[in-house]
Amino acid sequence: MFTQTISSADTWERYADELCAPLQLRWVYGDIAQLLGRKIYRNVIIHEDKLVGLFQAVERRLFGIRFQLMNRIHLSEEHDFAKLRNEIKVSLPPGVRLLTTRMPKQRFAIFPSQHFASVNLKQNRDHLRQALHGKWRNALCKAEKSHLQVSYQKATAQNMRCLLLSEKDMQKERGYKALPPEYALAVLKVAPQSLRLFSCLDAQALFFHHGNSVTYLFAKYGPQARAMNAGNLILWRACLHYQDKGAQMLDLGSYNDAKAPDLARFKRRIGADTEEINGCFFF
Repeated sequence: MFTQTISSADTWERYADELCAPLQLRWVYGDIAQLLGRKIYRNVIIHEDKLVGLFQAVERRLFGIRFQLMNRIHLSEEHDFAKLRNEIKVSLPPGVRLLTTRMPKQRFAIFPSQHFASVNLKQNRDHLRQALHGKWRNALCKAEKSHLQVSYQKATAQNMRCLLLSEKDMQKERGYKALPPEYALAVLKVAPQSLRLFSCLDAQALFFHHGNSVTYLFAKYGPQARAMNAGNLILWRACLHYQDKGAQMLDLGSYNDAKAPDLARFKRRIGADTEEINGCFFF
């Protein structure tokens, strides 16, 4: 088992595509962090010519101490966690390491576990539709029978403005932690062709396409959209659109049954796969 630093975007993305990796493991994620003044470390762990670990560390210095955040890293569940953790440790400069992963909870967890939902776009469309929860499918059918028009366009700072302001207000009002709306503006500087804004009635949703996966970044649904189930229609059309573009996974992000039960149901009932990501811990 050995760790290798990757300096080529193409090589890194081949590994990331092998895993249908989420945004946090994409080369562009590191580029955006660098734009914000962070140092990036990108490494793979190889065992017998097989990829068993993929991690991207975003380093920030506070009071002279290095803090290295590795979010949603991939570590093979078929290998001993302690050995994989040691490979990470020796590959990075000394500092405080914090990571989130699907591996078992650790003794020094400092954040609670999070649950994430994603849609498997490798299914054919019939299977994708059959996987919808009955109530979600009924809402979609209602929207389709209403002949609502869903449009999408390349995202710009101007056409995203209302959505980002809405997201900023919502985060402040509900007190939840998520990517700041300003993140979308940083994406425009690094990968302007990768963002698409979907609209229907008074609803908007922003998607970020990276490699063979896509992230559902932000959305807002007004009273008309909620009454007509436009949110269901937008998300379904986005699934089909990105499937046609070759994407194999749509990451819907985290959900919390206790704090936002309606949003959690909305994400799960599209037939999403769910996973538990353990909180950050030191080593």
